[in-house]
Amino acid sequence: MPAAAHQTVTAPAPRAARARQAAAWLLGLACAALATVVWSGSFVTARGLHDSVPPLEHAFTAAVRKGAAASRAVTHTLNTLTAAAERIGRS
Repeated sequence: MPAAAHQTVTAPAPRAARARQAAAWLLGLACAALATVVWSGSFVTARGLHDSVPPLEHAFTAAVRKGAAASRAVTHTLNTLTAAAERIGRS
């Protein structure tokens, strides 16, 4: 009977796994804090401008600003992924 092939699978080091888990937790916390700051900033701005800017104009300009920010974020992400794919292809 032939001997069974033995493959060794190495698990990530516990210290590295804990570091990744801590980094993921901190990233989640930072994203939650950023969302709160952005939301509250929008609320404070709307309260401050309610006498001088009509509500629909404020909503429209806020949507345009958010759309522009989302467009920049998507463009940056695609550029980063393209560069990473090129680096992997050269390896």
